[in-house]
Amino acid sequence: MQCVYCVMPILVGLVWLAAGGGKGKRRMPVWLTVVTIATLVIYTAFTGATASVVRAAIMGVILLVAPLVGRRYDPLAALAVAAAGMVLLDPYVLADAGFQLSYLAMLGITTLAPLIYEFSKRLRLPAAVGLPVATTLAAQAATLPLGILLTGQFSVISPLATLTADISLLPLMLSGIVTAFIGLVPAVSALGAVSGAVAWLSASWLLWWVQFWASLPFASVQVDGFVPVYSALYYVTLFPAVWLLADVRRKSRFAALWPRIKPIALGFTAVAVWGIAITLLFLR
Repeated sequence: MQCVYCVMPILVGLVWLAAGGGKGKRRMPVWLTVVTIATLVIYTAFTGATASVVRAAIMGVILLVAPLVGRRYDPLAALAVAAAGMVLLDPYVLADAGFQLSYLAMLGITTLAPLIYEFSKRLRLPAAVGLPVATTLAAQAATLPLGILLTGQFSVISPLATLTADISLLPLMLSGIVTAFIGLVPAVSALGAVSGAVAWLSASWLLWWVQFWASLPFASVQVDGFVPVYSALYYVTLFPAVWLLADVRRKSRFAALWPRIKPIALGFTAVAVWGIAITLLFLR
């Protein structure tokens, strides 16, 4: 459900622009931002406020507030702020698998996805294909060793399963929210049948693909003897590779060193923190 937090602020902005609100203005009205943030808070509580959902909600709030204070939204900075705030309030969240997977996936999407998407453009793939493929592969690459540590298995079909299932995720969540709100108003409750049908079709699509991929005999491979040290070595290799690829892509000089170092610095920090958390988790 956390994807809705990444999309909802963007959808609100598009609706505002379509209504003419963007003419001669640089940001959304404060009242609309407050309403959207309140909706995020309510929806977070409604979904149980799990670690991954809270992370997504915080980043969504930062995305909405950044223009109000005259700042450009930086996903890496937003990710760091969300992590710091959650750990400050509850240090034990570091041992939460949802927290670990969510932050690693977002870190991968932020740092790896642009490189993969640029490669897809060289292959002349349309954006409708290149963007979801880049996002999926980046998230999978960033969470691969942690997934093996937690489950003891390597998923062979995970990228394909994610791509086919994600198609229905956003319409499922949005139609579900619309159906719930329409149901609260008796005068228009009949309209809920339309949004409810969209939710049903989306859920059916999602469940069918989940069952299909899970039924394949080669869906996953058992991995024995995979210890946290292997995970640390993987990330120590991954983030420098991202740095080098980004350096080649940007062709930047020494004066622009920090923008190139930032992803790897955040990556090493995340690896150190999560490495400790995972080690403590497995030593219990």
